[in-house]
Amino acid sequence: MKILFVCTGNTCRSPMAKAIFDQMTNNAYKTESAGLSAIEQSPASENAVLAMQKMGVDLSGHKAKKITEEMLAEVDIVVPMTKTHAYIIMQYGVQSDKIVLIGKGEGIDDPYGGSVEDYMRCAQELKEGVRCLLVN
Repeated sequence: MKILFVCTGNTCRSPMAKAIFDQMTNNAYKTESAGLSAIEQSPASENAVLAMQKMGVDLSGHKAKKITEEMLAEVDIVVPMTKTHAYIIMQYGVQSDKIVLIGKGEGIDDPYGGSVEDYMRCAQELKEGVRCLLVN
């Protein structure tokens, strides 16, 4: 099974979600992360790296990738961070039964530009969302 985590820029939420998922599953699945508007090869945001370090995960080597139709065709599950991301992903022709939204309400809020504490809150929310993903 291959899972793709998706956010906007692929520098915060989706790489953090992927890293948390990989940690929780001991890398038992093929996972990837991408952004709808990513600038290729951008590093993870500094506070995302720091928040993940506090959770025992190294995100320092992450390089952003922009989502592609090929990526979407190769995965079994797409995990967008918000309902808006899910809607955009469906415009690529991805069936809704392949999309699994995590988080509450509209999804996981973007911590971009926030403090390390904001990123830690986001990481905890991602961890809860990933836990629910694993149960279902």
